[in-house]
Amino acid sequence: MMLNLIRSPIQAFESFYHQNHQTQNHGYYSLKISQNEQLYGYSHRLSFVRQQEPQLQQCEETVSVALNCTNRYIASQLSTRSIDLDSASIPYGALSAKNLFAPTLPLYPLLDKTLYWSELTNLSLNYQSLLNLDSLKKILQLYDLPSVYNTQVARQSQKRLDALVDLHSEHIEHIYKGLPVRGLKTTLVVHQNAFLSEGSLFLFCTVIAQFFTLYTSINMFHELEVINLDNKEVYRWPAQINQHILK
Repeated sequence: MMLNLIRSPIQAFESFYHQNHQTQNHGYYSLKISQNEQLYGYSHRLSFVRQQEPQLQQCEETVSVALNCTNRYIASQLSTRSIDLDSASIPYGALSAKNLFAPTLPLYPLLDKTLYWSELTNLSLNYQSLLNLDSLKKILQLYDLPSVYNTQVARQSQKRLDALVDLHSEHIEHIYKGLPVRGLKTTLVVHQNAFLSEGSLFLFCTVIAQFFTLYTSINMFHELEVINLDNKEVYRWPAQINQHILK
């Protein structure tokens, strides 16, 4: 959000700009965002502060406000191919524009304070905190925003989490460019029947493999192995170190 007076821009009060410019008569604003009780969305409330407030009690000022807004849930009311534009209505170079699928429902960020603490906890994650299956499930559930707004999606997500049966890790070594490199190998045991298909299971595990790679220690690699209990297939993702595959 940006606020501007006719004379000068207004700084955010939380920026502590006022502490370094105490002698100047600057204006500041404070923004509070809360969930709208009547409409599906958020409410923004602005309050203004001045350093020499007693001298400006009768002062009138005009403030311009710039916001990035959306049409709330109106776009989700469109059906397939509701958007059908010709070349005269779209940017130069394109022949036409159509929506092949119906727009998905909007997902708004959660303002629950308990969510902040959970996200702050995840900022200190490392591979040791992910060795527990329950911890992995909680992390995957935390970032599953569609489940918060759709009970059917929530049931499907919980079914997939319940399909994760076992998780164990061990330290291994690989020879990389003639030198031994230490790493971690994780074996995940899952049931395929909780997923739409084997391909859906593979995609889900590919995301988990990337997730583990991001949280390994520096100069260590991670290797994921997934055992499918339904068809006894074993899927392996190559060892990666710093986003590079070991060869």
